Amino acid sequence: MHSAVNGCSDDSSLYFADEHNIKCIDLKTSNHTYVNMQTVKTGLVKAGAIDVHYRERMIYWSDNVLWTINRMNLDTGKTEVKMLYFNLNFTACIY
Repeated sequence: MHSAVNGCSDDSSLYFADEHNIKCIDLKTSNHTYVNMQTVKTGLVKAGAIDVHYRERMIYWSDNVLWTINRMNLDTGKTEVKMLYFNLNFTACIY
């Protein structure tokens, strides 16, 4: 269990993106009629794919308008652009 500035505090969480936000849901809840959803990152232009590296406490996402791959530290909230890509059709995998 981690204490998180942004996001869910447990590794058993589901992270997902709508167009402008990244959110998470704690999957260990005992109340299945009420879902505790937390906003992890707001203000995205158009979020695409996301990935979470639990060991490093990082979340990665693509922006389909800005053509960037970004990351954010879930403990500190520090965000940075990792890659710019233009008119490329590819899949990126972060290790």
